[in-house]
Amino acid sequence: MSVLKEIHSRDFSFHYGEDRPTGRTYVKHCHFLYEAYYLMEGETDYIVAGERFSLKSGCLLLIPPCVFHCARPSDSGGPYRRTVMMFSPPAACGDRPLLYRVNEEIRALFDRLISYADRLDRTELDYIASAYPGELMILLNHASPLRTAGAQSVSDMPEPVRRAVAFINDRLTEEFSLSDVAAAAGVNRHYLCHTFTKCIGEGVMEYARHRKLEEARLMIDAGIRPGKAADRTGFDNYTTFYRAYKRLYGAAPHIKRS
Repeated sequence: MSVLKEIHSRDFSFHYGEDRPTGRTYVKHCHFLYEAYYLMEGETDYIVAGERFSLKSGCLLLIPPCVFHCARPSDSGGPYRRTVMMFSPPAACGDRPLLYRVNEEIRALFDRLISYADRLDRTELDYIASAYPGELMILLNHASPLRTAGAQSVSDMPEPVRRAVAFINDRLTEEFSLSDVAAAAGVNRHYLCHTFTKCIGEGVMEYARHRKLEEARLMIDAGIRPGKAADRTGFDNYTTFYRAYKRLYGAAPHIKRS
């Protein structure tokens, strides 16, 4: 993705980019901030923690923090243009991804940010970082989210996948193998791996590791030492946990100081 415009501040960032995708999946990642992903032109599937959203031009996906996600743009050969705003909201936005149809006011907000990106001074940057997330949330609160349009939730997936997800989520503090998950799902490993990846967007044990890391992050945020959180989520050594955590979240595990 070629980034053409960008704005960065503490607890706020914005960028506009475009590409001509080849059907590849973009890098899976997550952030400590909320993300408002506005698809200006093109088509893409977006995988957000077990849900698949099909986005077309004019859609906005609001993604909560610390949730693993990635884009899968359509291999249409046409332009793929999008803007992304990442921010700490003035009020809680909830913990579920929400899909919206962008209206004229929201479109104008992002257009203004694109135009501002080349000519901001420090004062304007501080104002935008503090004011624009609040303005966006006000506009979204007056819009009706397309809660199920284009999304495939776990409850809509094949029964073996539902059983596998339930098995993993019930055992985030235990060690288990792919064979254990397949046995709980009532299918063989090959079938489970193929079906699970198709539905969830990542492999069985990759999903399990990311869910364990999310559980560990919640423990650390609650004041539990990273080493103890690693033990409690079934990691056999701290080095493996540390590397996986830093790769997923982009920062080392540490207890937040008030």
